[in-house]
Amino acid sequence: MTGAPDKINASRYRKWAWRLLVLVLLLAFAWQCWRVLALLNWAEFLLALGSADRWPYLLLAVLLMPLNWWLEARKWFLLLRPFLPWSFGRTWRATLAGVSLSAATPNRIGEIGGRLLVAQRAEWAGVLTSSVLGSACQWIAFLLLAWPGLVWTAGAYLGRGLPFSIYWLMPLGPALLLLGWWGGKPVVLRLLDWLASRWGLATQELVNGLEHVNSWLMLRAGAYACLRFGVYCTQLLLLLAFFGLQLPWWRGLAGIAGIYLVQAGLPLPPGLNLVTRTELGLLLWGNSPAAAAAVLLAFTSLFLVNVLVPALPGYWLIVKKEKTMNTLFRLTLLLALPLGLLTSASRHAEVKGASAADQTYFAPAFSALQHLLPATAPTPFHPPLVAPDVCEIENRTFQPGEKIVYKLYYNWNFVWLAAGEVTFLVHDLPNQYHVMVRGRTYPSYEWFYKVRDNYESYLDKKTLLPKIHIKDIQEGDYTRYDRTTFYQDAGKAISERGKTRDDLAKKEIALNECMHDLISIVYYARNLEYSGMKKNQEIPIKILMDQEIYPLKIKYLGAEPDTKIKGVGRFKTQKFSPQLIAGEVFKEGDEMSIYVSDDKNKIPVLIESPVSVGSVKAVLHSYKGLKYPMTAQID
Repeated sequence: MTGAPDKINASRYRKWAWRLLVLVLLLAFAWQCWRVLALLNWAEFLLALGSADRWPYLLLAVLLMPLNWWLEARKWFLLLRPFLPWSFGRTWRATLAGVSLSAATPNRIGEIGGRLLVAQRAEWAGVLTSSVLGSACQWIAFLLLAWPGLVWTAGAYLGRGLPFSIYWLMPLGPALLLLGWWGGKPVVLRLLDWLASRWGLATQELVNGLEHVNSWLMLRAGAYACLRFGVYCTQLLLLLAFFGLQLPWWRGLAGIAGIYLVQAGLPLPPGLNLVTRTELGLLLWGNSPAAAAAVLLAFTSLFLVNVLVPALPGYWLIVKKEKTMNTLFRLTLLLALPLGLLTSASRHAEVKGASAADQTYFAPAFSALQHLLPATAPTPFHPPLVAPDVCEIENRTFQPGEKIVYKLYYNWNFVWLAAGEVTFLVHDLPNQYHVMVRGRTYPSYEWFYKVRDNYESYLDKKTLLPKIHIKDIQEGDYTRYDRTTFYQDAGKAISERGKTRDDLAKKEIALNECMHDLISIVYYARNLEYSGMKKNQEIPIKILMDQEIYPLKIKYLGAEPDTKIKGVGRFKTQKFSPQLIAGEVFKEGDEMSIYVSDDKNKIPVLIESPVSVGSVKAVLHSYKGLKYPMTAQID
């Protein structure tokens, strides 16, 4: 059996190997740029750049940007109509929302995710399918225009070693296009039929929509794709001219088209895409200092003009749509509090001036593909267990020095984006456990949304009841400080709460029984015995959070003999599902799954829950100082 430290180290080695590869590529690119640019006469280059006859090229390239995305929106609008009755204005706005996520994803695959974020749950299947059809139409432009352009301009490189002329391959792109045109739709329909019969997916809605996708519709959408591709290539040609590299009109467009065809087959992040495009440009147009400067600056400027600038209104649209990404980061941090991830409505309740328990906000949905899953009847609950003694329990599962780190992911299909980490650390005091929880977003995400959440609880060693609970959080522009002192014997708690430590309002809360907080309930629940529980049995609990008392239930779902944990290995686990409070993140009926190691440590190894698009997962990343060996790991 491979130990968890070995798995964790292997994951770290892979991560650092990937980082090293990226660093090597970027250093090689930087060295290449320095080597050719060091010989550039910068005074002469900048003087020429300021010439009045250059600026019309830049102006025209910028003015073509709205036309570029208008053509994309028109193409998608045509393909979307068989599935959804959207107006063109709404399609245009969703297109811009897609641009905002595409700026940070390989080959702009985030366009689909951005569009889904501003759509309604029932519309996701149509949005997803029509967007995939749009990507297929883009390959019409690649095979019809870019492949001949690549053969024409790079034939000297591609034809080396071939026993015949490279130009004999000129019809290959159009031939592949005709093959896809003739057989593409039947293949897709057969695939959907197989998914329905093999996995029970509800694909009939997509089949009905595809029945309206005919050759004439794809031809019109393909024409828009070709026009947009021509505009995109023209923009780069104009920027090359602005920076001093004058290319023959048709040969220049053909070379640019060929470069984008090659790059489209390499799913690299935006930064590395820039590297590959620039290197290919130098290969085609020479690597003189002036040419190198023009190619590098032209590709960089095109990314700025066509992606980053239109991403700004798209980002605003996503934030406006129920602040989905704000919700995402708040939920990821809540997810790392395994049994306290049970509410997210309280913050909005205090803004609205009502009780969190009385409010139900919008209902974020499951992932886009989950919309296709067959409906199932809810499993009935068994009668609840007799409530365990919440006033006293013996600690048998953790010890001072225990440190557990969870990595927080946003997951949508094959896309895994690491958003941050949450660390649980137990310190030893004479009569108390001091538990600290720290949540942080990764620096790469903090330009978008920064999270610094700190929770602390001081737990009585004999009872595991909280004596003091502190919440000190910063989530974007939102800050909150809350210090709650529990007087368990007196049946009360004093909460001092405000935006900062210097702006606190005191409130006394009556407790009619022993009460847990967000952190203490986690360590209390780890000490419960579930060996005698029946599947679907309920465990009643109560917690005090944000000056409200929540009576909740946890449903026991039974043993899971083989649970795969990303980057760590496989575990024997016990599965639970906590009752969720309807609010900003969850709706009535949403379920969260918690997988706890099936050994004496009983630590959560995986927590997952759906959000507006996709799901959020808190995954065990590392641990040390456990009271017992981790015997639940099976490989």
